[in-house]
Amino acid sequence: MEIKIPFDSISLDKRFLTGWGVSYLIDKRILFDTGEKDLKIELNPMAAD
Repeated sequence: MEIKIPFDSISLDKRFLTGWGVSYLIDKRILFDTGEKDLKIELNPMAAD
C-alpha cells in the first residue's frame, strides 16, 4: 500500500497548497480528503515521486 499526502497544513514542496485539513492519496486511486474546502488541486506533481 502506498500513501501520499498531497494537502496538509505544512508543505515541504512549494508545488503543493497548504490549509486546514489533510488529504491522503492511497495507491494512486483513492483520495481521502478532510479539510476546509473541496480539494481541487493538480496531483500530477505527485506522479514524479
